[in-house]
Amino acid sequence: MQDQIDTTFALVYTPHQMSTIELVTNQTLAILTVATQVASILLFIGLFGTLKPLRHFVHTFVARFALWGAFALTAGAVVGSLLYSEVIGFDPCILCWWQRIFMYPLVLITGIGAFRGDRTAALYGIPLATLGALIALYHYLLQNNAAPALACSVESFAVSCSQTQILLYGYITIPMMALSVFVLAILLLILAYRSKK
Repeated sequence: MQDQIDTTFALVYTPHQMSTIELVTNQTLAILTVATQVASILLFIGLFGTLKPLRHFVHTFVARFALWGAFALTAGAVVGSLLYSEVIGFDPCILCWWQRIFMYPLVLITGIGAFRGDRTAALYGIPLATLGALIALYHYLLQNNAAPALACSVESFAVSCSQTQILLYGYITIPMMALSVFVLAILLLILAYRSKK
């Protein structure tokens, strides 16, 4: 039987009893995921929309820190993924590993680019983030029975890719967290490259 914990802020679904660290991690990462999604919407409007004050703010202020923002964002995602697997004890499935394969190098690419002031680093980061986003989207759809199951063998991995280990705010799962990070990283990298002098 799977436990359901109803809190003031979220419906949290887990297949086991939650520890305090897991509860705090879940709530913190859920709030950060929502903030990431809101930032993505605003950044998208600032990049491609016609709302002049937001567009001006994005191109004058946010653009200066776009690479540093992408670095902080992806580094936070790496820390979150390691918290789930190494501290809380969630076994990553094969699709989780593929998302990590595309997320982890982004920390190095954006970090080195930000440190050196090299905005062309965005050219290397955008393809990685895009591939990672596609895998995260597929994983999320798979968890919600909206995509056909491809090769996701449970024999070589401890968990099935369709297993939902957490469900926060009624829609946030681990792949949704990754997808949100990848999308915002793509937008920040596009902004960084566009503002290249």
